[in-house]
Amino acid sequence: MASLGVESDSGRQFSGGDELIGVISSWDLSRTGETGYALVVTRGRVIGARRAEADVEFIVYLGPGSTATASDRERAVAAAARLLETRQFVLAKDDIAQILFRRPGLFSGGYAVFKTRLQAYKVEIAVVSGWNGGPLLASRTLMESLRTFSPDRLYDGKTGAIYIEELLRRDQAGSDGLMGDSLLLLDRNNPTK
Repeated sequence: MASLGVESDSGRQFSGGDELIGVISSWDLSRTGETGYALVVTRGRVIGARRAEADVEFIVYLGPGSTATASDRERAVAAAARLLETRQFVLAKDDIAQILFRRPGLFSGGYAVFKTRLQAYKVEIAVVSGWNGGPLLASRTLMESLRTFSPDRLYDGKTGAIYIEELLRRDQAGSDGLMGDSLLLLDRNNPTK
């Protein structure tokens, strides 16, 4: 994984010595009415930031099972360093009590809510459409990053169950008539998902 120490892979400085898990900088994320938002997920914290309008979308997962190249990792460290400058919140893992996650669908968008003892930070994911696959890519990358970050704090926004247990329950029940549908999300070695 890319290290975000003083001398990172790209030579750029980044605050702290965290390992970078994922960067999701997309027009399909939003917060408080702003279209276009970014989340940086490291081993020890989640950073929410405004993304510059001029920035291109950048979505990459760098955790276990990642297929990211060295170039992807360098670009991720550089993007994370830029996003740290426009941060709106930085949440240490120990400060997060619960993460609610809901995948976007055709009729409603998804979200990630980071709950602390005193406050909740909500980041919305756009509604999925036939001509825009961006919300699905952002959602899958964010889910993978959050599962690596803290699986014990990640809950399904629809049912309230711990996310991994909810996926297993759906599979045992034969979700949508096909066994294993939900666990496809767990397949970290398949980059087409």
